[in-house]
Parts: sequence; C-alpha cells; structure tokens
Amino acid sequence: MHSKLFFLCAAIASGAGDLQEMPRIAAPQQLLSILARLAELVAVEYSDDFLRQVATEIDQKLLTMGESELYEFLEQLAIRFACEARER
Repeated sequence: MHSKLFFLCAAIASGAGDLQEMPRIAAPQQLLSILARLAELVAVEYSDDFLRQVATEIDQKLLTMGESELYEFLEQLAIRFACEARER
C-alpha cells in the first residue's frame, strides 16, 4: 500500500501544475480520479464499505458525466461525506 500511496501523491504533485493549462472540467475529473484510487486503497486496507462504494461509483460515472452532471455529483458526494463523517 505504501508504494500505491506514494504514486498517488506523485500524481497530485505532477498534476497540480498542469491544471492551469487544462480545460475547466479536467481539474475536478482529475481530483475525482485520485479520490477513487485513494478510497479504494483505504477501503481494502480497513474494510471500509462507504469508501469502497464511493470508489466504485466514481469509476462508473467519471467518464460519462457532462460538466453540469459532474458538479451535481460533486455536491452530492460532499454531502454524503459530511453525513458519513457525523456517523464516525
């Protein structure tokens, strides 16, 4: 898991500089992709069903959402995380 986390950190570091040149929608797409990988790693390591579900849902929806759908999904995802945080 350590090396996978390292490569996620490397992806964040290298991708951050590229964001200024990417289309507006690319930044949240890239962050969601990284979130899915991180959630997947944590879900496996700690048997976290919520994070496993989030990773699966992101993977299923990421490439099929238009811009307005993406921002609606992000809003709903933030609400779900807030509700889950209260439960924990």
